[in-house]
Amino acid sequence: MDAVCAFIQHLLRKFDPADHITFEWSNDCSKPRVDACGGGVALVSARKIKSVTTGAWLHREVAKL
Repeated sequence: MDAVCAFIQHLLRKFDPADHITFEWSNDCSKPRVDACGGGVALVSARKIKSVTTGAWLHREVAKL
């Protein structure tokens, strides 16, 4: 996802620096495995890339408990 975000940022810088792109992705697996499923979200602008996976978000929220 890092490469996808970097490519989108490159395109935004070149063609539309004031715009932004958001997207979601999911990871799945054909066999039941621990930590095999998940996903994430990304917000990409010409100046900044912000993304988080579901696993990272969950660990952060558990740490707040």
